[in-house]
Amino acid sequence: MLVWLARVTGLSAAPGMRGGAEDASGDVWLQEAAGGPLHRLTRDGGYSWPVFSADDLQVIAIRGGDLWALPVDGAPPVKLASAPEGLVSLVGSGPDGLVVLIADKIGTFSPETGAFSPFEPTSQEERNEIVRLRSPARSYSDRRLNLSERNGVVVVESAGRRREIVGDGAAAMQPSASHTLDRIVFITPSAAPS
Repeated sequence: MLVWLARVTGLSAAPGMRGGAEDASGDVWLQEAAGGPLHRLTRDGGYSWPVFSADDLQVIAIRGGDLWALPVDGAPPVKLASAPEGLVSLVGSGPDGLVVLIADKIGTFSPETGAFSPFEPTSQEERNEIVRLRSPARSYSDRRLNLSERNGVVVVESAGRRREIVGDGAAAMQPSASHTLDRIVFITPSAAPS
């Protein structure tokens, strides 16, 4: 499963998920993994489970039962497609499409065609991995970047530095890393993170 997930997403570290509020939504924020200024990609709220597109030029997120593309250059969000029925969360993206969790399945979804291709687990280990991926907060672990979320705080470890991103009176959650591991994206329900 991890090999499959890494192949379809292009991630060097497969995301794990744990903790957090499953139905949380808010605005999407972008930051360099090493730190620096935060960039707010949305202002109208209601977004959840942001992931980078396969080319890292957009962030894809769920909002109101639809999939939205949020250009990292700050251009306005664009509706990509209606989300597949039963969508739980986005896991990543890659050349085969978006990796999504739907009800009791994981697979790839193509916003262009609307086709969902399920991954059929063949072992108990793969079924356990799908259960683990259903937990609502992501963590990435790689030599260059460790990214996790616990209790509404996103923890970023990059270039030998550890820092925390917290919302100003609100949680920062559902972090995701770019394929190059040089940028992160996350949501916060209300005020600007610090």
